[in-house]
Amino acid sequence: MRGTAGVMVLLGLGVGGCGAIGGVCDDLEWPDLVLRVTDEDGVAPATVPAIRVDGQPGDCRAWDPGGGGLGIGCYNAAPGQVQVHAPGYLPLPLEAVRPSPGAGGCPQAADAVDVVLEARFECSASEEPSVLVSVVDGDGALDGGATVSAASAVTPQDDVGCSALEDGRFSCVLGASGWIEVSAYGSGGGHGFGSVFVGAADCEPITEALTVALR
Repeated sequence: MRGTAGVMVLLGLGVGGCGAIGGVCDDLEWPDLVLRVTDEDGVAPATVPAIRVDGQPGDCRAWDPGGGGLGIGCYNAAPGQVQVHAPGYLPLPLEAVRPSPGAGGCPQAADAVDVVLEARFECSASEEPSVLVSVVDGDGALDGGATVSAASAVTPQDDVGCSALEDGRFSCVLGASGWIEVSAYGSGGGHGFGSVFVGAADCEPITEALTVALR
């Protein structure tokens, strides 16, 4: 059992499998990460979580691992850093490990990872920035006149402008945790982007620093 950021993750040790047929592996596509998602009461979340692998949207689909909960199967996720984002719950980071080959050395589905989501605290609006962004040009100099915007990876429609600070950096997104994506346009041309995972401590994000290089 291991705990991360207010959630509990139980890792299954066995693997379900498929075998070789006549010494030849079948052509079925098997997920290399299977999640069985519930809340603290053992109930599946009402909304399907957003799954990101190494900062990018994962190739994930409905999958029934049995045993209740919300089943999700992800392809080409292992090895990789995975994040589970469910509205109303704290974001969960975990690591996907490639499953061992099955009978005859054939690929097989990974055993389910039981993911227990923890509800977010009921918090008042936070004034703590999620990300402090430094925009640098090709010479590594700060561009305090850049145009910078940021968005939550779960709700990209909430794209917001970032506030310029006196030290040349930008304060982006107040009070949000999870993956934050940042886009910057230089005052003298050039464009850059980056993303960072922001943790949370109770009601406040743990502010991360991010450098975006213009190209």
